[in-house]
This record gives sequence, C-alpha cells and structure tokens, in this order.
Amino acid sequence: MKRFTFDALDDFESFFSGTNNDVTDAIVAGIKEAIENKKKIADCFELGFEEGDDFFEVSLPKSEWPQALSACMNKYEEAERYDDVIDTFNLLKQATELL
Repeated sequence: MKRFTFDALDDFESFFSGTNNDVTDAIVAGIKEAIENKKKIADCFELGFEEGDDFFEVSLPKSEWPQALSACMNKYEEAERYDDVIDTFNLLKQATELL
C-alpha cells in the first residue's frame, strides 16, 4: 500500500488539489490487489504527517470500486495515459462482475 507523508497542512491541501496521478495509481493498485486476493475492501493508501506516528488508511468497499475505477479512467484519459485507461477499463469490468 502506498504511503503519502506531508510536512505541513499546506502540502496536504495542495497534494489533493487538481489531478494527482499518484493517488489515481494507488486507488487502481489497491482495487486490483483486492480483486486478486478476493477481498471485500481495497486498501488504497495511507496519509500522515512527518512529525506524527499516526497514519490514516484510505480504503474502499467493494460497492464503491466501479465508481472509483470510472473516475480513475477519466483521470488517466485527461493525462493521456491511454494504456492505463484500457487496463483500468478491464479492471472495472472485473469489479462490476463481482457485485
């Protein structure tokens, strides 16, 4: 699972503004791993600050996978990452079949 660490609150806010391919990649990877391991929840990434020991885990239940993958496909298309669009579309089909 990908871990994102921030020095300050401003770094955290700017990280999630606009398009962030690292987050998109982490969501897709988390869902892919969950499908492969037959899990009901996809562990996508962790968030925390340098000075703290606490990290917050971001997970998605199976019911939210199709919506998340669809959003990721749109992000990949905006970034012109067409191979990732195709891979995510195939993953979306698998996730939809599991519901």
